[in-house]
Amino acid sequence: MSYDLYITSPITLEQFTRYFGERPGYSLEGTQAWYSNEETGVYFHFDHNSQPVEEDDEIAHSVVFIINLFRPGYFILEAEPEVTRFVKTFDCSVYDPQNFGVEDSRYTAEALVRGWKHGNEFGYSAILDTDDAPAQILTRPAKELESVWAWNFHANVRMEAAQKDIFIPHIFYLLLENELRSACVWPDAISTLIPGVDLLIIPRKQLAPRAFFFGKQREDRCIISFAEALPIIAPYRTDEYEIPAFELPSPATPAAMKNFVKALSPDTTQPARLPMDQIYDRELAVKYLRK
Repeated sequence: MSYDLYITSPITLEQFTRYFGERPGYSLEGTQAWYSNEETGVYFHFDHNSQPVEEDDEIAHSVVFIINLFRPGYFILEAEPEVTRFVKTFDCSVYDPQNFGVEDSRYTAEALVRGWKHGNEFGYSAILDTDDAPAQILTRPAKELESVWAWNFHANVRMEAAQKDIFIPHIFYLLLENELRSACVWPDAISTLIPGVDLLIIPRKQLAPRAFFFGKQREDRCIISFAEALPIIAPYRTDEYEIPAFELPSPATPAAMKNFVKALSPDTTQPARLPMDQIYDRELAVKYLRK
């Protein structure tokens, strides 16, 4: 189930390949350009077509943009700028067969977003409002998922642009004791911009306890609730980002923080890390999921 936007302007395969070959995030496979972002979980693709129309119901086009439905709402926020840039680069006319999308051939970013959101809600209803709906569906509020997406989307650029040595982790979701939790990594209590999440995963190397014999450090990992760390990181709160965060001192964290991490008990559980695209907008899931 997908949302398909047809580019009706003539674009050659050579133009198509040259354009996407220079765009970050894409991989070329024959006549297809696949976009995938590991950090946000967003994916979609463009498909070049050089075949003439053979059937009456076929749409004459040189390229089609394809993005799945029944996905978290932030998918279109990452895809829209890519479509808009492509359309503007080649001054494209388009054809949108979906309801509430682009009218006539006049592309606008707003129409694309509107059309996909309408189609995406239909996707939720088509899959969840049936007797064959999944037995379990993992959800979070759409606003939270969008904020997490924005944090992850900008994290690498922000870290490169930072004027100090600070680590900016990505946020991910874990299934721990059959409960969905947001989490990030805080390795060895280093200077970190810690987002407000449910769990902190703390790999320890320099701060790991030493073995009783020979005095060698044994690398391990701790998992703690955010509430456990809050008393020691609370003074460093900042509201400058999509999610309330805690900007620890740089280049070195205070001794009290290191001692806090040193004193933690290691955790050997192996919670399952979940693909971001499998965590759905709660509002739409609740609206359509049969009791």
